[in-house]
Amino acid sequence: MPRPIVRPSGQSGGVGGTSLGTRDVGSGTLDPKLFGGDWQPPQTERSFPWRGIGVATVLVMIVGIGFFVYDFAKPPAASRWSMSDKFGFATDVYASSLLGLQKFDDKYIVGIEPEVAFALLKKETEKFPEPRRTILLADLIYKFNVLRMARPQFEFALNAGAAGISSDRVTVVLSIDQKYRHLFSVNASGECILLENAALVESEQTGSGARMTVEEGVYRIPVSLPWAKDALRQLEHPADIHVEVSARFQDGTGHTKQYSIKVHPPTQIESLYPWGMGFAACVDEDHPWIDEIIAEINNDPSLKAASLELTGGGGDDDGRVISMYLVWRHLARRGIRYSNVVGTNQEHQGVQLFHDAYQDKVANCVDGSMMLASIYGRLGLQCSLVLIPDHCFLAVWDADGEHAIFLETTRLGATNEDFQPLEEFFPDSLRGDPELGSFCEALELGETAYVESWEKAKDAAAQFNARLAAHEQNSTPETLQALKETARTVGNHLELVPISLSRAELGVESIGAPTNLSKSPPPVDPVQGESASIGTPTNLSKSPPPVDPVQGESAEEIQQRSNWTYNGFSFSDIDTGNARKILVSDGYGSAYFEKKVGGRWHAVIKNAHGQVIFDGDPDSESQRAAIPPNALEILEHFEKIGPR
Repeated sequence: MPRPIVRPSGQSGGVGGTSLGTRDVGSGTLDPKLFGGDWQPPQTERSFPWRGIGVATVLVMIVGIGFFVYDFAKPPAASRWSMSDKFGFATDVYASSLLGLQKFDDKYIVGIEPEVAFALLKKETEKFPEPRRTILLADLIYKFNVLRMARPQFEFALNAGAAGISSDRVTVVLSIDQKYRHLFSVNASGECILLENAALVESEQTGSGARMTVEEGVYRIPVSLPWAKDALRQLEHPADIHVEVSARFQDGTGHTKQYSIKVHPPTQIESLYPWGMGFAACVDEDHPWIDEIIAEINNDPSLKAASLELTGGGGDDDGRVISMYLVWRHLARRGIRYSNVVGTNQEHQGVQLFHDAYQDKVANCVDGSMMLASIYGRLGLQCSLVLIPDHCFLAVWDADGEHAIFLETTRLGATNEDFQPLEEFFPDSLRGDPELGSFCEALELGETAYVESWEKAKDAAAQFNARLAAHEQNSTPETLQALKETARTVGNHLELVPISLSRAELGVESIGAPTNLSKSPPPVDPVQGESASIGTPTNLSKSPPPVDPVQGESAEEIQQRSNWTYNGFSFSDIDTGNARKILVSDGYGSAYFEKKVGGRWHAVIKNAHGQVIFDGDPDSESQRAAIPPNALEILEHFEKIGPR
């Protein structure tokens, strides 16, 4: 006879329930439905009629009670089927995925045919213009099947044997090691019921919505573990936990299996997901500190005097850029700076969550991009992370989602007094800001990084689309393998993390802040080497890093490209890098270009002293002939390096 599960009076079970009983006999009522059949709890009487019973009868009763106790306490009889060693519980899981990506898994991985899920995700990519559609689709084709093979992370799996499983039922109980019970929502004994009296029938839908499947002679039922979400958010280091899964069948047999699971903290991001969805889960537009940060920026007396405020997604193009800059300035004046400290391997990427980066005042390229995306997202701006080899930067889209500005976040906290601010975009009240130069430089560097990365990826992207068409026309294992190889090549050059899509359509949620976090951001403390007026460490380089050579580029061309800069940050065309507003500058002067209605360009060229030396149409033969030589040199150089 199996040891019954005792549920305290008034409690009920259920899939993923938390108010569940233990396997120890104690006060409470036994639920025979957990085991099926005609099993009933033993009956006891209030008194025992000792008088009139002989010694022999008493001895027989004692022996009988002994056999009863032995039978009750012994493990259940071996089942005619066993729990699978091939399937079961994952050995490594990520708190970031458990917190932020569970709804995505439930919607697109568990309980849905792979072909149907892939078709739904592929349809999402069709909402985007080129080349974003190709970039996203290539990443999906390369990673989707790998992710699907790694899911579900937790399942009850039975080896059916030659006879199979006909109409049996099972109750599955999870027992947690005492040291890590705080990571789960379980009762005081560390147990909960994962499946209750579930029918072992293929395609039978369980209470959790998952369906039982049969694969390679194994019956598989996905189960949900009752994780304590806030405890996962507070996890700082990997935790090795030990659990036991016990199965009890209606015929009285049973089976038990132990698992060891390493739970990675939320600051480690799983690399399996397409579209970098693990990074999207770390962007936190609803972080409790952000509203106070926005209020602090808007309440700045100098901004109020100039009638400036954060307009975010509700403003025009220039208003969006100004809002982006004001957030950038706030972070820089707080003392947050770039630090190239990366914790990563093939399985995961180490990151800082919003409150850690904001409080510790250091951020690598990923941290800075996610922190800015969190605040920008709260303001209503559509953001994407851009992933290139060993680097990440930010893209912010216009209201139509067709054009973007790119922001190189490694310049956060730096200053560059030699970089010519884009005065035409900013009001007089902001043009004297020490942070404005580094912000404009970050825009130029981000634009350049994207254009160069797409130049490297576009040949592979064209080949990918050709192979995709061939595969859809005549699908074979060989065409699929060739398609995946090309998709991987595209992703090796350029990936996009569509944060807005992840939130609105895919079910990706923010990891969230732990409940023990302060409700308000900490006050600004001075740090060694920090300027009181700017809040930026004075020992940082005031110049951008040297230009990296491009394959086939001469030393003269490298030097020339180092001396000249071009910027097209007014929501540049993502495919070609074209821009409506572009600035070119070096130590000798600057040229500002604006594309007018009808496609004509207007140029304003200034010398090193800020004096206007040309103002007109650079494409007009008569006006071009009148351009001074130094202004013409600036113009001709721009026409070589900048699309117009």
